[in-house]
Amino acid sequence: MGSSGVTYTYLIGEETTRGVAATADKDIGIITNVQNSPTRTPIICEGIGNKEQEANKSGMESGSQTITMDYQHGRIFEFLVGAASHVETTGDWVHTFTVDALPPSFTAGSGSNLSSGDVGMTSVLNVIESLALNMEIDSKLKVDFTTKGRYPVDLVTVPAHIVSALTCFPHGTVSMAINAVDVVAIQSMTISVEQVVEAVDGFDDVSHVDLIPVTLRVKFDIEVAFNEDTFQDHGLNNDITAITLDANNNVVLGSGRVALDLALKDIEIENGPEETASVGGLTFQKITGNAKIDTFTTTDNISSTNWL
Repeated sequence: MGSSGVTYTYLIGEETTRGVAATADKDIGIITNVQNSPTRTPIICEGIGNKEQEANKSGMESGSQTITMDYQHGRIFEFLVGAASHVETTGDWVHTFTVDALPPSFTAGSGSNLSSGDVGMTSVLNVIESLALNMEIDSKLKVDFTTKGRYPVDLVTVPAHIVSALTCFPHGTVSMAINAVDVVAIQSMTISVEQVVEAVDGFDDVSHVDLIPVTLRVKFDIEVAFNEDTFQDHGLNNDITAITLDANNNVVLGSGRVALDLALKDIEIENGPEETASVGGLTFQKITGNAKIDTFTTTDNISSTNWL
């Protein structure tokens, strides 16, 4: 018998010691897709004089997880950017992220929570390889990320999924600014963070000893409907000095505010303005480029005690 996504759980826990399993009991947002992909590198013993290989052996075991979710809070960013600091204002907590050379790793628990015969997996030493913030018209602010982790996994009994009551962010609650001027008629936006993760391996084990992030790069892709030449000028002159993303529930701090605020600096345009016009349609412009994180905060009702 098959099981539906209604019975599925995905929770995480911060590892105090890298690669040592933590309790996976924290939600990360409204999850819409989970993909677990454990892999093994085959070692094939073969030689001349025999058409068929002599034997097949197992090499390094690894794996990845790909998660798609609607944004609610910024807990997951700690494992990409670095540990957050926390400041409270009357029950609202502002979490400030600072780029860290070695962000913490996390344990992920996932699987189907059935009435009988629960089937789940727990994987350790998970490190984020890529994460993207996506926004489109008539959609919600979304987060997609992919991890690399240590396998084999352990089979476990999984708890029920935790569903947060925090708001999600439809497109009307999200805005962007370039050089401190609001961008008009945004059609879509992607801000992606790519992290190269190197595996530390050894002869005496088929599992990774550690997974170390070695580079962190930020890219952006913004498309607007053309209405004047400002976007053209920015693209042609490569004169963007700041890009900001602001998502919030229009509530002041201390009264139940939920928000994400990301500012980028050191902007370098790679492509654009790429301009597309069609019969019976509008003219659209797109700019893509590279950047660095300037400031990054999220706001919610999650206290520092319950953060991770």
